[in-house]
Amino acid sequence: MKKQTHNPDIVKNISSSKSCDCDSENDCPYNVKDECNLNKVNCYLVNHNKNEKKSKYNSKFLLVGILGLFFYLIFSVLSKDPKCEFPYSMLIYNLLIGICLSFFAGVIVAFVVDIPTRLKEYEDSFIDALSSNRYIKKLDENRLTQLRKDITSQLHKKDVPFMAKGLIDIDEAICDLLRKPYYSRYRHSIICSNIADNPDYIKKEHSVEYKLINPYGSNKTAKTFISFNTLIMMENSVDETEYTNSLNLKVFCSTDNLEEIDITDEIEFIISDLDNEIEFYNKKIVVQAKHKKLSNIIDGYRIDFNDNLRVRMYYTIIINKNDVCFTERLRYPTKNFRLDYSHKDPNVKLHGQIFGTGIKQSDISIKYNDKNNLSLETYDWLLPENGVIVVS
Repeated sequence: MKKQTHNPDIVKNISSSKSCDCDSENDCPYNVKDECNLNKVNCYLVNHNKNEKKSKYNSKFLLVGILGLFFYLIFSVLSKDPKCEFPYSMLIYNLLIGICLSFFAGVIVAFVVDIPTRLKEYEDSFIDALSSNRYIKKLDENRLTQLRKDITSQLHKKDVPFMAKGLIDIDEAICDLLRKPYYSRYRHSIICSNIADNPDYIKKEHSVEYKLINPYGSNKTAKTFISFNTLIMMENSVDETEYTNSLNLKVFCSTDNLEEIDITDEIEFIISDLDNEIEFYNKKIVVQAKHKKLSNIIDGYRIDFNDNLRVRMYYTIIINKNDVCFTERLRYPTKNFRLDYSHKDPNVKLHGQIFGTGIKQSDISIKYNDKNNLSLETYDWLLPENGVIVVS
């Protein structure tokens, strides 16, 4: 199947300053260009100083050339005049003629080659070579990573000798997130309802949709797992097979902008015991690929992709009515997250909050459409293990 063309959004940070409106030396309030913070592309002062400086150099070179040519003619005439002969006269005249020719030739070369400009260019190139960091573009990923760690450590240790090493490790851990996939958006909708023939339980209908981006693009394949870990309280009398069949799992995915496919038949729910029973919970529901053998560590259904991965997932969970707290933690950094949580029972009152590292109140939105219906959304990054909590 032919792959669709993907045009990712490109954000360009263009740094520009206001252009100077002065077009004459009298209008310009600055004496030297370094005092001016405006855009100097068409600056009169810069161009004027350059032209004035070049004009001074040209006048001096022209004067030297004229004097050289003038004395060359004089010494040439004197060398041929018998009246001007004296001991070693020819040697002295030839020496002076040679010096005059050197001055004259030097001026010609200076005009043709523009020596002052060339010297300035060589100086700028040499300084640029010493101060440039272009060499880092030639380093491979491992050497760049090590260089970043060394710089991070040095940056924090310099002048701060008692900085805790654990904080430096956190800095490096956050930098490592830049090399892993991230959610450009993540949507989760939950609709709760009472069960008429079983008042001790509540039905939760989940709808999850997200787009995962590989920061490497086509340069390196990324892998992820469609999985989740839901804790429940299950009585011993409940048939696990019957329970998993009632979850109504549906999963659709699209990799690298290809056509969406249904992978529901390749995935199954598994119910397992908790290592340590928690209050209100004694079981956990996880997802795995049907063709995988059961093991102590269940990753889920693996998907490899280059550019992006889109997933839509629908399932239903039956929980005990005493389980009044819902928590969702994100697996990857998330640029935009939204949870819509509602309960069909008008007597239920919901409370929700977003928790995360470094988030500000201005970056989040918590809207109560009614006491039994709320929406929580973030407009800035949430880090892994950040998320939301809803209490009913």
